[in-house]
Amino acid sequence: MTFHTDGMKANLRKALLPATILALGTTILGGCVGSRMIPDPAGAPPPQAPAPSAPRPTPGPNVTPGAVATPGDWQWSVSGGASTARFAEGRLVLRCDLPSRTILIERNEPRVAHSGPVTLTIAAPPVTRSFQAAARNGTVTLSLPARDPLLDAMAFSKGRFSVLATGLPPLTVPSWTEVSRVIEDCR
Repeated sequence: MTFHTDGMKANLRKALLPATILALGTTILGGCVGSRMIPDPAGAPPPQAPAPSAPRPTPGPNVTPGAVATPGDWQWSVSGGASTARFAEGRLVLRCDLPSRTILIERNEPRVAHSGPVTLTIAAPPVTRSFQAAARNGTVTLSLPARDPLLDAMAFSKGRFSVLATGLPPLTVPSWTEVSRVIEDCR
């Protein structure tokens, strides 16, 4: 039996040539992955680093993150010509005073009788603010301009906000559309 090695070598070269070209092409193209092939246009600004996030405000007095919601529902109505939202049968009331473009916030506890100035804290993440408010016969009252950013924080909070007043149990209420309705009606 006679073998012709020259023919086998030629057939082997023909068989290996496409595989060699494929391997070489993959190696060359693989080095290009992740690199830019098109240069940046002249004068293009370099990419900017993300802006540092603002520090998270610390909760105000007696505000506990993740506080349990107070039982109750919001009810919207027009009362005395004013857009009004009541929570839990009036424990919290938001009322628009349209002539002055202010929102009256009332925190009511009929069984608690105290009067004079008290601290009213509203926590609507990420905003928490405290105010000196007037108290009379279990009602703590605060008036805010309708465009106050705290009202927007209350309307668009992450599901709920808290209202705390000195000497009254805390309220953590859902941020439902009734809150937004009163604010928008007043603007």
